[in-house]
Amino acid sequence: MPPVPDEAPQLIVIAGPNGSGKSTLTQFLLRQGYDFGHYINPDDIAASLNGSYADRVAQAQSIADFERERCVRDGIDFSFETVMSHPSKIEVMEGARARGFDVTLFFVSIADPSINVSRVRSRVLAGGHDVPADRIVARWYRRMEALALAVMAASRTVVFDNTDIPLGAVIASESGVRPAGDGGLMPVTEVLVTRESVELILGRTVPDWVVRYLVSPLQARLPSGTAGGRELSIRIEDG
Repeated sequence: MPPVPDEAPQLIVIAGPNGSGKSTLTQFLLRQGYDFGHYINPDDIAASLNGSYADRVAQAQSIADFERERCVRDGIDFSFETVMSHPSKIEVMEGARARGFDVTLFFVSIADPSINVSRVRSRVLAGGHDVPADRIVARWYRRMEALALAVMAASRTVVFDNTDIPLGAVIASESGVRPAGDGGLMPVTEVLVTRESVELILGRTVPDWVVRYLVSPLQARLPSGTAGGRELSIRIEDG
């Protein structure tokens, strides 16, 4: 069972580009016992509404925005899934943390957006919703460029690479999320952010996209080892 703090309200964010595996990871973590509190998913909300697809999506986004604001205001445990298509999602994380929330970000991505395009096409063939290929590619780069900012808005971040590894073997333990056996979606990086420090914990194998869009930007943000009074440390796990 994942650790649950005694006092601070909890916000869990599942983020990543279209077709990266957010929904699958969400369902798996739920099965492993993570308490997501009030789960806010615009896709689920839209499915419960009437009207055209465009109208339902717009209305669902408004409802989701209202619910997120309500949970932050009232100190209610909650969670949401997002492609981080707008800076407002990071602002929700910052606002929640400023009000005493413990914010956990699970970020999952794939090494190349062309793979995301293929996976979304497969999802459509299985009856899922479509996203235009050019939008997927453009969003992939925007999401990657926003990753370091999102990490700094969270208390704890676990970054997963889902390029070519099945998800089924991921397990949750007292120390966090770890792969079961030799398979599973790999948690390749963890970041812990406090008022005093930023600790970057790297696995023995770190994908190029993680280095380019997370490790390097954090190092650039903290060129002298500090930023906003925080000290950056980097640790490489042996296991």
